[in-house]
Amino acid sequence: MEKREHKNKFWPVIAIYFAIVLLFSLFAKDWMAAQTIAVIITGAVVIWYTIETQLLRQETQKQTEIQFRPFVIIELKDRKFFLKNLGHGPALNVKVQPVIVSSEESIEIKFGDMIATINPGVTIELDVESFHKGRAIGTFFTAHLNPQYANRNLSIFIDYQNVDLKPYTTRERVSPKKWEVVEFNH
Repeated sequence: MEKREHKNKFWPVIAIYFAIVLLFSLFAKDWMAAQTIAVIITGAVVIWYTIETQLLRQETQKQTEIQFRPFVIIELKDRKFFLKNLGHGPALNVKVQPVIVSSEESIEIKFGDMIATINPGVTIELDVESFHKGRAIGTFFTAHLNPQYANRNLSIFIDYQNVDLKPYTTRERVSPKKWEVVEFNH
């Protein structure tokens, strides 16, 4: 049904075009002028069609990109952290930025090295370590990233790329009793 409605949109344009051609053929005394006007109208239609085709191509490209875009999130299960690619395309060069728990006390949580690839639907466990004043102290402060124990709002940034190396960032927020994806940028 939608296809039929799309075709019906062009009938008025076609009818107007042929009406103009008919009027010129009936009333035009100067055939050179009539031909010039016909060429100008045809050129306008070709330009309009070219613009419409370009817009359609751009929208198709955008939809294709969305269809194959990676979407990486971090999850907490049984006091372990995992990266999961929920998107339909592979995520490349995945890196979780360190989380600053307290800048005054120099407490941060680091999430291991960059991961080269996470395929769609794949979950990977992360190495997580707490640091206090630059010294590694195990997983002690990772409780701040558990909504059950969190006492402040902390953001986790996950940076990654698609197969065209276009960068993306997912931002998740951990707060008391809540863990949520709050932003996705490309």
